[in-house]
Amino acid sequence: MLCFAYGSNLDAPDLDRFCREHGFAPGCIRSVGTALLPDVELAFTRHSPRRGGGVLDLRERPGQAVHGALLDANEEGWRALDLKEGAGPGGHGGYARRERLALTRDGNAVPVIVYEVEDAHRRAFVAPHEDYVDVVARGLAAHALDDAMLRAAARNAAHALPTLPVFVYGTLLAGEHNHGVIAAGDIVETRAATIAGRLFDSGDGYPAIRLAPATDGARVQGELVRLAGLPQAMAGLDRLEGFAGFGAPGNLYERRVVEVDAGSGVPVLAWTYVASAPDLCATPIESGCWRTHRRTLPARLPGRRSEAG
Repeated sequence: MLCFAYGSNLDAPDLDRFCREHGFAPGCIRSVGTALLPDVELAFTRHSPRRGGGVLDLRERPGQAVHGALLDANEEGWRALDLKEGAGPGGHGGYARRERLALTRDGNAVPVIVYEVEDAHRRAFVAPHEDYVDVVARGLAAHALDDAMLRAAARNAAHALPTLPVFVYGTLLAGEHNHGVIAAGDIVETRAATIAGRLFDSGDGYPAIRLAPATDGARVQGELVRLAGLPQAMAGLDRLEGFAGFGAPGNLYERRVVEVDAGSGVPVLAWTYVASAPDLCATPIESGCWRTHRRTLPARLPGRRSEAG
């Protein structure tokens, strides 16, 4: 299993220095890509004497996502990570391992190990030393990741942390009958957008999508919606889509992160819901547009199940 790094372990020189000082072989830990950890935000909750101030942790926040790196470690590398984080037998009680699902930009979910501060050592906020913040910022920059959340967390400005927009493609579209569910999140902006994927009619009055590589050429038309209150709206969106949580059995749809084309020329990362239950993808919609397809259907009420997008 891979390790998801979101703090000082993002910075290869800092991690390499620790390994050398403690006799671990070079190359026992290597970065293999980036991902996002869903429904959490960064927080400084623990004092580290070695760092001279607060160090990073994760705090639950629906709709938020933390950018980080995926680290591949061999057996020696895991021993090094455990020692650095004070986890496992003989640890100093700093961090503990936790299994989560990380999301990649292509819509996949990857099982990962994350080091999180143990409950007994958590505080509401511990101000970090600027040197530690600089180490993490350097690691984020090395992976071409933004440091806005890090800077906000260092100021304990949780309210200022940005959330991802939502890509909708069916009954949540403006003018469609479930639009009120997403409008409850206080819409800031709506833009026409597309993603790489294929659209299907579930047969019950609502659509579903399967993601596809950009080289496939298939696009799904929809809207990119930015919300001022996404954390508050997320419970209603998840409930509508039959999504009980990452890794939960029986999800009707899965919440994923995708790259969205909203016309700016730069892909935008956004949440969307993709089909989990196989029977949702009953009939292909070749146009990739739910509104166009719906106009060809006889008037009908949607089925009793949750419905997507």
